[in-house]
Amino acid sequence: MYIRRAGKMVRVRLGGPIQPTYLEVAARIERAIESGELRGGDQLPSEYQLAAAFDTSRDTVRRGLLQLADGPLRGEQGRGWVVQEK
Repeated sequence: MYIRRAGKMVRVRLGGPIQPTYLEVAARIERAIESGELRGGDQLPSEYQLAAAFDTSRDTVRRGLLQLADGPLRGEQGRGWVVQEK
């Protein structure tokens, strides 16, 4: 379920902590990298495709991706987001 808090959409799971959606996006992508589901050199789907998959806006997805930009992801002009090699 989503609620609006301080002008931002936040995903709420009953019985769990409330976390902004962009942090949930970042956490799920980071878990996929840590589990090996995404590997170094893999290109992520477009921001629009990720937004559809996460049922949120492209801006929210982009904000989540930017959380990982100094670590496991890098943005490449004309290519999109790529998982960093370890």
